[in-house]
Amino acid sequence: LRSPDVSDGEELKEQLYAHGALHWQYWICAFCINQHASICGNSMGVLDTVTQKVLPSCDCATPKYLNDQPIRCEMNKFDDMMAYLHRECPKFLQVVAIDLEFMIFSRAWCVAELVQADASHLEQHMMIHSPSALEKNTGQLKSIQVQNCSASREEDKLAILAKIGAQDDVDKFNQRLQQILLGNGGLLADWLDGQKLLQEVGAISARAKARVEEASKAQPNLDVSDPWEI
Repeated sequence: LRSPDVSDGEELKEQLYAHGALHWQYWICAFCINQHASICGNSMGVLDTVTQKVLPSCDCATPKYLNDQPIRCEMNKFDDMMAYLHRECPKFLQVVAIDLEFMIFSRAWCVAELVQADASHLEQHMMIHSPSALEKNTGQLKSIQVQNCSASREEDKLAILAKIGAQDDVDKFNQRLQQILLGNGGLLADWLDGQKLLQEVGAISARAKARVEEASKAQPNLDVSDPWEI
């Protein structure tokens, strides 16, 4: 809530208070995990989504702890973190903001955290850009497999797969992921049902319009104010 302009910061606090959200707490991995103690020294060719230029690397002297030092590493404990927050913060829940192209589901960390949140019995919510974005990407959702997902570091992906277990466990993981997303009562089931309903209504409307146009051509003087009677 800090701002160079104090008045802006106070206005934001007032708005949050008015909405009963002033004391809400969020865990955002990009902020809560110390990037300087992990991957800041190598951008690994990742592009800035705005400038499309390779992200700069950091030359800080902070010691880096990766998979070869699992105790000190901060990036391998998402399941423990979720279990802890669920235990200490009874109202803690997971909100998944889905990008326009649904690339989030191609990332090993993201799908692993989604399944882990379900296993930890966290309340889960998904926010999508639009129904049309969901319709466009439904096909790829049905084919998600964690072993085909990517990670910035191959070691991270291998660690995720190792934590899941043997091939049978991976298969069960993928089945559970499908259930979480698209199964009966799944996170995207209501979105898909709503989209299907809109498509059906649109199809009915299109057929009614076609009947009106056909009737108008056949009988120019026909009253077509009620297409359902044609």
